[in-house]
Amino acid sequence: MFSLFQQRYKSWFIKDHTADHDITMHKTTEESLRTQAEELRLFYDLPFIGMAITSPENKRWNMVNHHLCQMLGYPKEELVQLTWTDITHPDDLNSDLECLQQVMEGKSEGYVIDKRFIRKDGQNIDTVLQVQAIRKENGQIDRFFATVLDITERKQTEEALREAKLQADMANQAKTHFLSSMSHEIRTPMNIIIGMSDILLDSGLNGSQKYYMTMLRSAGVNLLQLINDILDLSKIEANKLIIREEAVNIRCETQEVINMLKILADRKGLTLRLRIDPRLPEWMISDTVRFRQFLFNLISNSLKFTEFGWVAIDLGQSDDHPPGLQCVISDSGIGIRPENLTKIFERFTQSDTGISRKYGGTGLGLTLIKQLLEMMGGSIGVTSEFGHGSQFHFKLPLRATTAPEQNDSCKEADQPSEKDCHLPPLNILLVEDVEENQILIGIYLESTPHHLTVANNGAEALQQIKRNAFDLILMDIEMPVLNGLQATLLIRKWEKETQQEKTRFIVALSAHSMEGETKQCIEVGCNDYLAKPISKRTFLLALKRYGKQIHPSDRPQEPETPGGKDG
Repeated sequence: MFSLFQQRYKSWFIKDHTADHDITMHKTTEESLRTQAEELRLFYDLPFIGMAITSPENKRWNMVNHHLCQMLGYPKEELVQLTWTDITHPDDLNSDLECLQQVMEGKSEGYVIDKRFIRKDGQNIDTVLQVQAIRKENGQIDRFFATVLDITERKQTEEALREAKLQADMANQAKTHFLSSMSHEIRTPMNIIIGMSDILLDSGLNGSQKYYMTMLRSAGVNLLQLINDILDLSKIEANKLIIREEAVNIRCETQEVINMLKILADRKGLTLRLRIDPRLPEWMISDTVRFRQFLFNLISNSLKFTEFGWVAIDLGQSDDHPPGLQCVISDSGIGIRPENLTKIFERFTQSDTGISRKYGGTGLGLTLIKQLLEMMGGSIGVTSEFGHGSQFHFKLPLRATTAPEQNDSCKEADQPSEKDCHLPPLNILLVEDVEENQILIGIYLESTPHHLTVANNGAEALQQIKRNAFDLILMDIEMPVLNGLQATLLIRKWEKETQQEKTRFIVALSAHSMEGETKQCIEVGCNDYLAKPISKRTFLLALKRYGKQIHPSDRPQEPETPGGKDG
């Protein structure tokens, strides 16, 4: 019977089952659609991003989410009555339209740009706009889907950072300008102090007078070294310090530094000893100024903190592979406490707070030496026993070289020797606005066959040059009316325009001593550069070198008036 019932109502069961299945599928589909709709609604109303659907025909906002309304400051009812071009910043409209045109022409499916919208209250907001084309089955664009991310705060932060960087750069430039000006203002009188001290020391002073003058010159040299240290630290901070590579006579430079500091050692009754390993090459590739600076700072530091006994300098080769230059400076001074050994290379730091009161000093020297050595691929260290002296040791890469073709032996005396008297006399023009410097250079030249004429500024120099044939022009950089750089440019221009057979040899003189100035002087046409203060010996040796370049045949040219100075 059940079988008959099943057969009779088979179709009904099938229909009923199919209907149930259809109802279930319909409910599942509805549920899925509701879920998708809810997910889409949640996505569309994300609280951090604006969304919109716009029309390709009239550029209206067909549909906008709540966050976009908040972002732009419009109620939804007002915003959908506007086109997006209505509230686009005028300066950003063209770029947006160009990108849109690319999509309309089928060259892309969307674009992302930074653009500004204008809020209802008139304020601009920075955004990232992303636009995607939605196409019909036939490929035509049906609408655009756009997302808008407010990046106003990020832009403000970036602008604040740019402004801060600009202010920092301006402050750094102001600092550089200040240091350059201070260098010039301090070095100018230092040039007179050291230069006149050299002259007085050679003027036949008695024993006590010579001793006092030697102390005066030593103090001037120490002050100049402090100025150089401060400037060098500032250059390092600004990444403007240049390390040069040149042939350095190790023995010569070391001996000259010791000769300078022997005055201080003698005054304190200290023995100053030097030992140089005979295996060490005479010449090496390094930076002459920095090498002297290392020695001067470290030896003077040992002399300062040593009351009795000795200071010893040992130059030799390190045990490294390849071997390097090693310099050890030992003393029998006060020593350093173990807990302070790591502090002494810190800026403005001394091993004991009482040290600066008793011995003076800024705490800059060792910091500077460490930074410079590291820049040159070297290193520095110290060992010490408190109360029994210290030992500073530094290393530099050792690259041996041969003597340059033109070099002045370190054994030459401060005064020009008799063998130099046959050198060709030079007709020299000094362009210098400071009367004391004019007098100083004039005194330097009194014992030479050279002839000196003075111009007070670049404009006067230009007139003098057009009237007289000068072999050498000593050109100060910082002058009123027409400065040295401007004057040099005009001289070179005049020489070219008048087709001068021989160009003048121009040497820049400057008390600025800032990195980059040498290059600037050469670029405008100077042949060489001398930094003030200039000692008598340095000046005369430079003249000897210039004379050989100006008159390579070594044939004398008689000046109009031997010696002295013309106004």
